[in-house]
Amino acid sequence: MQDNVEDEVQPGYTDAPEFEYSSAPVPGHIDEEGHINAGDLWGVQTKTFFIDIPEGATLEQLEARHKNGVFWQMPAEQKNFLKQINKATNRSVVSEKDLDGDLTKALFLSAKIVAFHNDSAKSIAVDIPGLLPTGHTSTDRHTYVLRPTGGNLVVINKSIFQPENLFTRFMYEHNQKCNLKTLAQQIRLDYDPKKQIATMDSRGVGWKVLLDNLKSEDSPFISALDSIYAKNQHIIENPDPERSQIAEVPYEIASQVFNAIAKPLKEIEKSYQNFASWKVRFSPANKQPWNSIAGLAQEGVVFGHDAISDERDHKLNTPISAGLEVEISYVLDN
Repeated sequence: MQDNVEDEVQPGYTDAPEFEYSSAPVPGHIDEEGHINAGDLWGVQTKTFFIDIPEGATLEQLEARHKNGVFWQMPAEQKNFLKQINKATNRSVVSEKDLDGDLTKALFLSAKIVAFHNDSAKSIAVDIPGLLPTGHTSTDRHTYVLRPTGGNLVVINKSIFQPENLFTRFMYEHNQKCNLKTLAQQIRLDYDPKKQIATMDSRGVGWKVLLDNLKSEDSPFISALDSIYAKNQHIIENPDPERSQIAEVPYEIASQVFNAIAKPLKEIEKSYQNFASWKVRFSPANKQPWNSIAGLAQEGVVFGHDAISDERDHKLNTPISAGLEVEISYVLDN
C-alpha cells in the first residue's frame, strides 16, 4: 500500500452504485464481417505439420499404452520456430532474441489437410484442437478420419478450417488496443489491500470509459462524481497527452469498469490456441479398442479358421504407419 492512501474510508467512496454497466468500448457480439482471415493481418505465418502416429507402433501396443488415444506433440526444442522471425537477413540462423510472439496465444486463420496415409486395417480418427469436429462417423465427430489407404499417400488439399471460436476483425482491432494484460496494468485493482481505492492510467481505456460515463446526466457513477473530481481535478482539467497520469477512484467503481471491459476481452481470449501445449489426438474411429479384431480378417476368410486367426494376429502385431500433412496459417499475439 502506498503512503498517500489513508487507512480510513474516504468521503464519497462508500456508496458505489449498483448498475448493469453497458458502456464498454468492446461490445461482445459477432459483427457482420465474419471471421478474420489471413489477408487482414500482418505477421501471418504458414507452417506445415507432419503429424504421425509413433513410428513402429502396433495395434496391440497402442491398446496397451494408449487406450484413450495416442497424442502427437511437437518437440519442445522446435516450438520456438513457430514464432515470428524479426530479422531481415540470414533468417535461417536465429536465436531467442530474433523471435517474436506468444506461443500460448496463436490465432488460427486457415487450415487444410494436404495429404494423409494409413497402412493399417482400421479407420483412425484425428482430433485437432482449435478446429470444430466436422467429420461424422456412426459413433462420433472428429476433425478428420484417416481411412485405410494401403500405405499409399493420398493428396486431398482439403480445407478443414472451421474454428471453435469466431474471431472477427472488430475483435482483433480492439484487442490490439487493449487486451486483458494491458487492462490489468491500466486499472490497478491491487493498489489498495483494503480494496477502498484503485488507480487508473489516464491514457488507458478504463479512464476514458469512466470519463465518458461521468459526462452523462444519468451516469451510474453520479453519487461518486464529486469525490472522483476532487481527487483527480488536475488530470481531468489538464490531461497530459505525452505521459501517463495516475488517477485514484473508488475500488468498486474501478472494478465495475474493469469487469465491463474484460468480459468481451475474455471472449477474445477463447479464440487463441496454446501452441506451447498443442496436441493432436489419434484414436480408433469406431470407438472400439485398438486391438479389436472386428473387420480385421478379410483375405483369410476364404481359407478357413486358421488363416483368419493368422491374418488377425499379423495385422495386430505388424507396425503401422498413419498420419497426415496439415498446413496451418496463424498469427501470434505479442
